Order: sequence, then C-alpha cells, then structure tokens
Amino acid sequence: MSLLIRISFIAACVALVVFDLHMINTYFVNVPILDNWSFLELYEKVHNNTATFWDFTHRHNEHRIVTLRLIFAPLALLTGWDLTYEAYAIIIALVIMFIALIKITFYQQSNYQSNTLTILAPLSALVTGAFLFSNIQYGSVLFPINLLWYIIISSASIGIFLFVWPNERLRLLRFSLAAAVCLVATYSAASGMSVWLALLPSVFVFARKSKYKIHWIASWLILFAVSSAVYLIGYENPGGHPNVMAALYDPLSAIRYFLILLGRPLAPWGTIPPMLVIGGILTAAYLYFTIAYIRHFGTRLSDQYAPWLSLGLVALFYAFLVTIGRMGAGEESAITSDRYMATTMLLAISLTHLIRLFVCERRTSSQATAQRHKPAYAIIFVYGILLAHLIDDSVATNKRIEAWSVKTKQYEQCLELLHYAPRSCLREIFPAWRIIKERSLIIERLNFRQFAKNLAFVDPGPEGLHHGHINLGELLTAPISLNKANQFELTGWVVRPSMLKPFMVLFSYGEEHPKFFTSTRVGTKISARVGTEIIPNLTASKWGYSPWSVKIHEKNLPDGKHIIRAWIYDREGQRFVKLSGEIPIIVSN
Repeated sequence: MSLLIRISFIAACVALVVFDLHMINTYFVNVPILDNWSFLELYEKVHNNTATFWDFTHRHNEHRIVTLRLIFAPLALLTGWDLTYEAYAIIIALVIMFIALIKITFYQQSNYQSNTLTILAPLSALVTGAFLFSNIQYGSVLFPINLLWYIIISSASIGIFLFVWPNERLRLLRFSLAAAVCLVATYSAASGMSVWLALLPSVFVFARKSKYKIHWIASWLILFAVSSAVYLIGYENPGGHPNVMAALYDPLSAIRYFLILLGRPLAPWGTIPPMLVIGGILTAAYLYFTIAYIRHFGTRLSDQYAPWLSLGLVALFYAFLVTIGRMGAGEESAITSDRYMATTMLLAISLTHLIRLFVCERRTSSQATAQRHKPAYAIIFVYGILLAHLIDDSVATNKRIEAWSVKTKQYEQCLELLHYAPRSCLREIFPAWRIIKERSLIIERLNFRQFAKNLAFVDPGPEGLHHGHINLGELLTAPISLNKANQFELTGWVVRPSMLKPFMVLFSYGEEHPKFFTSTRVGTKISARVGTEIIPNLTASKWGYSPWSVKIHEKNLPDGKHIIRAWIYDREGQRFVKLSGEIPIIVSN
C-alpha cells in the first residue's frame, strides 16, 4: 500500500472519530434520563465507603451491569456526575473496537499480493468506521447508559483479534485475555453471555493450530458454562416486561421482528418493509458464507472467514435475544429503540469483510486476467455505493439530532426547576417522578448539581412581548369552560434570540402563589416575521420567534375559576418571566 493511501486512510479514520466527538460536544446535554437515575444510591455508598459486593452485582432489569457500575461510579465522583465523560467512554470503546478490526483486516489482506486488491483493505475498514462512527448511532452515543452495549461489542472484537492474530507464542496468555474480555461482556448485560458462543469460529482457528485442539475448545465451553451459571445465581425475570413466550406463540411475527432488527442499520429512518427486505438479504448472505466456512473447514478460507463470522454471530445472537425479550411489545419497539442498532450493525460490518475475502479468493484462483479484475472492481463499486448511502443517512439524521438536543435541553431546564416543575415534565425524565424528588437529595448531598430555589415571579407588563405571547384569539370574550368533554389547545410563541434562552414554557394557575400544572418545549423552527406592530422598535431582520403549543386538560387543574399564565425561566435573574396574555377558564370535573 502506497504512502499516499496510508496517509489518506489515517486521516479518514481520524476524521471519523473527530466527527463523533463533534457530535457530543455540539449536541450532548448533561442531564440524567431514565436509567441514569438508578446509579445514584451506588454513588453515595461508594462516596461514603459503604458499598458492598451486592451493590455492584445485583440485577438491573434483565442485566447484571457490573462493568458499567465499576466504570460509572468513580467517573461520577471524579467529575461531579458530568455525563459528558460517560459519552466520551463510548467513543473510547468504539476506537478500541475499530483498531482491533483494522488490524484483522490488514493482516488478512497481506495474504493477497495484488495492487488491485490492496485498496480493498482500507476501503472495507473505512466502511466499518462509517458504521461505527455514523451519527445514525446518536440515540446510543448521546445516551451514556448505552455504553454497556459498546463494551460488549468492543470486548467481542478484542476477543476475536486475540484468537486469530498469527502469533503462535503466548497462546495461554491470548486465551486467558480472550476469556477475560468475554467475562467483561457477560457482566455488562445479559446478551454478553452469547459472546462466548459467537467467538467459537475464531476459537476453532486458534485451536486448530495447536496439538491440544480439544482441550482449548472444551476449556472455552466450560468457562462459558461456569460464567453463565454464576450469572444466573438468584436471577429472576423482572416483572412488567413483555411476555418472553410471545415468540413461540407467533413464530412468523418473531421472524419479522428479528429481520427488522437486522435490517434497520441500513434503513434507519425508513418503514418496516425495507427493513424486512434488507434484514432478509443480510441473513441469507451470512448463511451463504457460513455454509462456505463449513465446507472449507480447516483451510485458509475458513480461517479467513472465521473472525467475521464471529462478529456477525454477535449481532445474530443479540437480535435473537431481543426478539425473545421484546417482541411482545410489538414491531414498533424494533424501529423506535435506537440502542439496538449499536449491536445489529455488526452483521452488515461482517458481511462487508466476508464479501471482500470472497472477492480476494476468487481473484487469486481465477486464471484469466480480465476475469480476475472484475470482482475487485465490482466490490469497489459496492463499497462506494454503501459509503454514499451511509453519508446520505447521516445527512438525514442531522435534524433528528437537533430535535433530540432541544428536547434534552428542556429536560435539563425541567430538572433545574425540580421544585417548581409540573409532574408531566418530570415524567419525561423518569416515569416514576417521585424517585427524581427522592434522589435529588443524593444529588445535593454529593454536590453534583444545584436546583433552583426561591425564584421570583415577574410580570414585565407590556415588556412581556419582548419575551413571548399567548395567542388569545379573536373570539375570546368570556372564560373558557373546561371539562372532560371540552379540552383545548393553547398556542403562542417566544422571541428569539433572547438572553433568557427559553427551551420550555411553563403554565400556571393561582394568583398569590402560582402553581405550574403543565409545560411544553419551545419549537425548533424560527420564523423571521415579528413585525413592529407586535413589538415596536424591533426589526424582523434581527428577531424571530419560535412557536409552542400545549393541550390543556381538566385533570391537571382543580375545579373553579382560574387564570392561565405562561412563563419562561430566567436563569441569570433567578426568576420566572411572564409572557404577554392570560386565559381565563372555568374548570368543572
């Protein structure tokens, strides 16, 4: 490989990593969401030196997330629970995995001495990097608890590398290290146990070159059985989860769910039919290479295929386990849970390399020069199409990431206003909103963050128009009657740019002591038409507005006459600022 290709390849790899780091630095919001709240009691115990073995090993949903707790606890105490560092840990796991797969790729390609084939190694590695560092993974990368899935797939990649690396010395050390990373995977999540089995094709390569073949394979299976048995001690299936028997009752739906999971990384924002077709094609292609591996077992071809078959098995086992555990929630869960793509993308990555090896083997076995070049050119074309497709998906994802960032900024503001925020707002951060209230005390004791207190409520009068407005409507001549049969939608806007940087609007009732009963996030769309007839002395070229809307339900309000007011939070001034306009209502439940 020429120096120019090497430099270009290294630059492209660095750019991929920088791209993900930029995504974190630009869009990540330091706010704990959902499962992040489950770690706080552990953090306090570690801080007070009262943590026990059980605190690290007890079950979380279906998983024993020992590895995650061992990483998160010191990281939280060192950084003041800055979740950004947990997101950076995901990038570190991806980089480690990427390096392991690159090493396998270039070692394998060294067996094929040809100028035409040389370019296939960096190209396939770049496709791998495009999958790993694509922003279609934002739902996993920007939600740090998903580090557990990246620990599993990076552990699997390291284990594969250790087994297939051509170093006949230190066999016991390589075997022991591979077993160690599989233990890490096992105690990261329940699906980590399947990594032991997924690595079997690579274990066969490792064992075949030794005179103690049976011993190595038997030892591996025994370690798998022991680690799994220990994992399952005291294990109970968590309640409130989908029925794990649903796949047996409806096998056709289970197959559909399975294929959707596998096809989604190549059609992340599409509909179910394309995902099904792509998942079916990927699975069929994998079966083809598996049959080729079995037919040529013990040859160079099977040794070359083994690491990528292992990588694909990680995805297949994971998709199978997710199908068993989540199919009962319906197909919608397969296309809305972004975290699944972090592992299922491995099938597409493995096939990228299996096709490369297929072309290389055909190229070297072909006699006619013209025929020898055609497969190589074809695969280069396919890689180009695949890269273009990933770039196109990446561009389409940008708006989703921006919307995610705005939504999480609302969560951040909602959490800061913990003592004022309505339940509906807190439930978006964690459904059991009372747990947020309880564990906020731990946050304050550990000095992780402070919550707003003793805030003033300020009515700026006509100046309120400089911040936003409630659309009253021309027909509002009397109080609105609100009951179960008569709910209504309230709309308005906030002015941007604004020194207050509002991400949410809160709605209150009550005179002397306003109480917030609901909230809504500010829209991302900014219109440039705020005329001087609305805000005097301002020009549309410098100001715009962002819309908001909220549904007002009677269940959120007590009976009687009330005045609904809209407020935004002024962090700098430690106050709530009222928007222009008020809505009189009469509630009757």
